[in-house]
Amino acid sequence: MNIGELKHKIKVWAFVEERDEYGGISGGWQLISERWAKIEQIGGSETTDNNQVKAKLQTNIILRYYKDLTEKNRISYKEKIYEINSVKDVDSGHYMMIANCSELKDGI
Repeated sequence: MNIGELKHKIKVWAFVEERDEYGGISGGWQLISERWAKIEQIGGSETTDNNQVKAKLQTNIILRYYKDLTEKNRISYKEKIYEINSVKDVDSGHYMMIANCSELKDGI
């Protein structure tokens, strides 16, 4: 890994659930870390949902090893929000990770 290529400052988010005084559960996304990463667009696809065509952009986000990064997290960079599809510890060496992500439109 060329450290000089990690030039995008990303934010890692985790969904945190909270109980209110009535026992109901609510939650929201909470910032847990900021990291330097490389962002690579790797392709896209189209899907049909309720007779509407939706574009899905696939992105690899490459960063130094971060043991707490899972598919339950989200990543943001500037105005873009990415849902993590999979996380790979390259060569199981605990030095570099690749998060395969899909860009979320309008934060949905």
